[in-house]
Amino acid sequence: MHLKHDIAGFDRRFFSFFIDAILLCLLSTLIFLFIDDYYYHKPILFTLLGFGFVSLYFGFLDSTMTKGRSIGKSLLGIRVVKTNNAYLPVIQSLIRALIFLFPICLSSLFYWVGSFPMKVALISVLTVIGASLFYLFIFNRNTKQSLHDLLVNSIVIDSRKAPAERETIWKYHFLFLIVFIAVILFLRLNPLFQQNNDPMLHALVDNIQSDEQIVHVRAKNEIDNTEKNIAMNIYVNDPSLVNNVNFQQKLENSVQQQNLPNVSKINAHIYSVGQFGLYVVLHQKDLVLSHLKK
Repeated sequence: MHLKHDIAGFDRRFFSFFIDAILLCLLSTLIFLFIDDYYYHKPILFTLLGFGFVSLYFGFLDSTMTKGRSIGKSLLGIRVVKTNNAYLPVIQSLIRALIFLFPICLSSLFYWVGSFPMKVALISVLTVIGASLFYLFIFNRNTKQSLHDLLVNSIVIDSRKAPAERETIWKYHFLFLIVFIAVILFLRLNPLFQQNNDPMLHALVDNIQSDEQIVHVRAKNEIDNTEKNIAMNIYVNDPSLVNNVNFQQKLENSVQQQNLPNVSKINAHIYSVGQFGLYVVLHQKDLVLSHLKK
């Protein structure tokens, strides 16, 4: 690899993204405030549009159009090039941006997907891409290429430093990466399968999710001293429901109708989540339901 400049360090890459992220977060916030009334009617569509909006920013500015420099990269003196020193064509730069931003801008999409197989598939893809990006960004100290760089053969250089010889990526990183992904996947998916395979939790979740105002429910058993409790995260499709007393009463009535032997109480956390680009809005309410032990 014969570059015209040295490879950019972790610190410059991080702070250049931080600068871009602040700008994009401000723009994403303004757009979300404008579409707020419409977002919860078509959350998947607007989440995807936010993903596209941020991807276009990096896709165009990290390409040959601006010589590989987003605003943050320009301020920090770094740029994106191919390993042969040419600038990235727009299409390759867009692919690079889409891969990098997929787990960032689509993290909330999981809550809006109703099908269990689709939830598993989506969280698996998010985890594989996110874990790969994180591992390579932190541990690939030779070329400092993460997943999105390796797939389009790009590299980030520091235009203020003279070229220096660098070793290629350590081949055993890919072995460690597989193990790392497997561990993260297990940690992310195991609670889902445990919930789905527990007859009591499965029936409880199915009943609660039958309400069209509830888009996602996570439940798990907890042991508090000698008491058996259930912890639930309940995601709703309208932020006004989070603090709505009537909705909370309806939720409690629904739970009271379930057959929950030896369960003392349910600790419920009601959420409403919205995401456009790099802006995420979260409303939350903690609720302890009535004692249920029979």
